[in-house]
Amino acid sequence: MIHALAAMAALHNSLPVIYQIVFFVTILISLFFYSRQMNYPFSIRFTTSLGWEILNSENIYQSVKILPTTVLTRFFSILHIEKLNERKQTMLILKDGMKQGDYRKLVIRLRISGLEMD
Repeated sequence: MIHALAAMAALHNSLPVIYQIVFFVTILISLFFYSRQMNYPFSIRFTTSLGWEILNSENIYQSVKILPTTVLTRFFSILHIEKLNERKQTMLILKDGMKQGDYRKLVIRLRISGLEMD
């Protein structure tokens, strides 16, 4: 949805046509890479013994490292994670995408583990 809105904005503005095309192609490339990422709902948890874990597509929790470049705000969080032997991933978590109170608990747990809130 957000890519469609961005594409419309890229094409319906007063910029020169070449810039409109560049913005539109950039949005399409972003959509391509975004669609190749996680195509399933994810679950994240913290355990004292194993640390942060994410439920993968095989329904198995996999240990991850939350990177210090993670962004925490009152309305959304952008998690930068690194799985063992895999490339880094970015995950957007919206406050209204979780049960009431769960987002606050997540942010508090992330802050306790050493991340700062912007």
